[in-house]
Amino acid sequence: MDTPAESRFLLLPRELRDAIYEFAMINDIEMLSEHLMKPSLLRVCRQTNEEYADIFFSNHLLRLDTFSGQPPTWTSVQDKDEKQAIFENCVFRNLTDFWSLGSARRFCQRRFDDLGGDLKVGILSTPTVTGLRRWQWNMESRAQGVYT
Repeated sequence: MDTPAESRFLLLPRELRDAIYEFAMINDIEMLSEHLMKPSLLRVCRQTNEEYADIFFSNHLLRLDTFSGQPPTWTSVQDKDEKQAIFENCVFRNLTDFWSLGSARRFCQRRFDDLGGDLKVGILSTPTVTGLRRWQWNMESRAQGVYT
């Protein structure tokens, strides 16, 4: 049986691969904003996943906020590993019906309260051509989610 050929992409110097990742990230953030699609480079192989995840989840354009109920507080998620864990383990719902961040936050807070405060919830904000797109995220069963 033949062994798989080594990827020519992975033979490139890391600095060049990082430049390619930075270039690809622009389109990936747009696809994430519009369709909540997981970037392709995170699905290629373990090595590209690790390399690209460092760059993708460190990007300031992916703004994740989390809500905690006692006292009611919104905080920004800065850690790239925490951002990645949210993307891999949460359910996302589109918040296009909410024109402002404030109204989207109130909706998420009501959801948190309705479920007895046992659910970790937050908002993902990403830039689009027409403004910001917002998605609510929470730690429900992945089977109910839309993130693919």
